[in-house]
Amino acid sequence: MTQRMLTRLIVGGCVAVVLMVCGEFALAAAGGDDAAAAPAKVRTPHEFVYIVYLNPADRECLPNYQERLDRVMTTIQTWYRDEMVRNGFGAMTFPLERDEDGKLVIHVVRGTRAYAQGEEITTGEMRDVQVKPALLKEGIDVDQEHIIILANGAYVTENDNGDKLVYSSSHYVGSGNHRSGAAWVTDYEFLDPLNLEKKEPAVFDGGTRRYTLGHYMVTYIGGIAHEFGHALGLPHNMETEAQFEELGYTLMGSGNYHFLAKRAGDEKESYLSKAHATILSSHPLFRRDTTDIDVRPVCKWHDIEFASGDGEYVVSGRVESVPRAYAVVAYHDLTRHAVDYDATSWVGTVGDDGRFEVRVGALKPGVYELRLKCYFVNGDKCELSYQFPLDDTFQLPVEDLKRQTLCELYVKPAIEARDPDALLLAINSLKTVDDIYTRRAQAYHRLMTRERTRPQPLGALGDDVREVQLSTAGWESASVGWERPMRDRIPDGAPLESGKQFYEFGLYAHADSSYVYNLEGKWERFTAVCGLQNEVEGSVVFAVKCDGKEVFRSDLINDWTEVPVDLDVTGVRKLELIATDGGDGKWADCSVWFAPTVTR
Repeated sequence: MTQRMLTRLIVGGCVAVVLMVCGEFALAAAGGDDAAAAPAKVRTPHEFVYIVYLNPADRECLPNYQERLDRVMTTIQTWYRDEMVRNGFGAMTFPLERDEDGKLVIHVVRGTRAYAQGEEITTGEMRDVQVKPALLKEGIDVDQEHIIILANGAYVTENDNGDKLVYSSSHYVGSGNHRSGAAWVTDYEFLDPLNLEKKEPAVFDGGTRRYTLGHYMVTYIGGIAHEFGHALGLPHNMETEAQFEELGYTLMGSGNYHFLAKRAGDEKESYLSKAHATILSSHPLFRRDTTDIDVRPVCKWHDIEFASGDGEYVVSGRVESVPRAYAVVAYHDLTRHAVDYDATSWVGTVGDDGRFEVRVGALKPGVYELRLKCYFVNGDKCELSYQFPLDDTFQLPVEDLKRQTLCELYVKPAIEARDPDALLLAINSLKTVDDIYTRRAQAYHRLMTRERTRPQPLGALGDDVREVQLSTAGWESASVGWERPMRDRIPDGAPLESGKQFYEFGLYAHADSSYVYNLEGKWERFTAVCGLQNEVEGSVVFAVKCDGKEVFRSDLINDWTEVPVDLDVTGVRKLELIATDGGDGKWADCSVWFAPTVTR
């Protein structure tokens, strides 16, 4: 997901009536009887990609927006079509809504108030609070559609040389699948494919980063194409060295910075990978067929095998599914990066007998995640996931991969179904070898089957209680930086895990977080282990305060190092456990107090 957040703008939610003007739907704030009118009948879903223009209350649409954005979207539509042809799938592309004169229909949503530069807005607020109710009055249910939201939130000034100083107020993000999706982008008065070949004026993004006008178009028209790819359900991927030499940059890698870049004078530009063209070939918007779109696939994997080859490895097997599976896409992703931009992608077809074979090449030493995604003819998918190291011999750890396969086929479904009996059978299938897979499955089973009691304040416990896990006690207050305070698990239901160690007790404490306990001066020692949940990429600092005075502060933790804490709390009344972000924001800061305990 590409995200450019220089400054932000909130555009207000709106109550809307509908006006039809020059081929665009203008949705303006209104009151009275019109505002109370019944919503229009919901349109048949998946007929078009809908284009939405979101204005704050004090702004009108930018000049020539209808003609410019028609050219922008037609350019992107044509690019996808040409890339599908190049990949051998024919002239497939997504449909745009047009009026009887052939003009692109743009749904203009007016917010109810103005916002100052720098005010924050979330993508959920834009889509769900502002756009969703407005489009529903037009009979468009965004929960069943793919939309592109162009926010009129750019601040543009000029310097003495006539250069443009641009401060973008919007997110550049996208998410979705074959059923629905959204892309959030920004409109600029000069956003136009006609400017791709122009050098002047210079554009300073954020007031500092210099672009030629053409390269600014490359980046931000490319940004729309890229984020729309996410809205369609495409993940990131990266080109191999050979693919770069032949084709350039994958759109869903860094290709948004190289979209149609030859028009701006560059040697390389972006392309649609074979894997993503394969995925789009079954997308309901591309094949113009919604048959079985809401059918949840039933998929069974059989005979999964791994074999090392000459500079590659091969994954083979058989799938049994409804709807029919037609392709398996493998994403080979180096885990040292927190994001998947560096994942190369490889495709294997699924035969009439359900058998497939995927060859993964361009190997380099490292620790990898392999995501096998099986795609069905209705556009849906199912997935298996593996992690393993490769040294410079590129020999796969086959026995370890067999264990992971058992987990993927039996343990994981039982966990997702929250079925402890099925999970116990799956654990037995692992033959109780004492490895990470068995221990993780056993930790999940303990969570599912453990009897829970209502937490009591520490002061309610008798003097004969000499030791207490704080996750079983009532706290005085608690707050976390993501989701909600939780005991003995993280929000997705996973057990507490640090490195290869599992903890039955602990406090989920995503930074910035605070847990406050009233010790009433009756306890003598506090012990715990603090660290990050296994495999997250955050950076945090832990601290402990006793009666408001800081008595412990950890160094910055940005790996899966465990830091022991052992403190004398004799006479302490208020104990506060704190986790703060490492100075780089709270992204992935899934901090945990493992086994926090008080004794006396």
